Amino acid sequence: MAVRALDLLYERTDFPFSLVYVDAGSPRQVRRAIAKRQAAKRFRLIRVEDHLAPNESRNLALAHVETPYVVFIDNDVLVQLGATAARDLTAPRAERRAI
Repeated sequence: MAVRALDLLYERTDFPFSLVYVDAGSPRQVRRAIAKRQAAKRFRLIRVEDHLAPNESRNLALAHVETPYVVFIDNDVLVQLGATAARDLTAPRAERRAI
């Protein structure tokens, strides 16, 4: 599910964004698939061996964010077309830089 969620995030997001991905204790096959996508997409990948609670992962990622706005998406969320339209309600157009 994590790899599919990552693929859909890129396929269905219609604006530029910076991604910080926390891989916390995933199985070897998933870890390799995520690393392959990181090499292609050039997002920031943080790998830890132990499983983390969702808030621990978010706090770890937050330390690497370089934009004024942040959206956290868990690895079991399959982004739908148009879902990113919510950004239009939150960030001023000139300041939209991160999800």
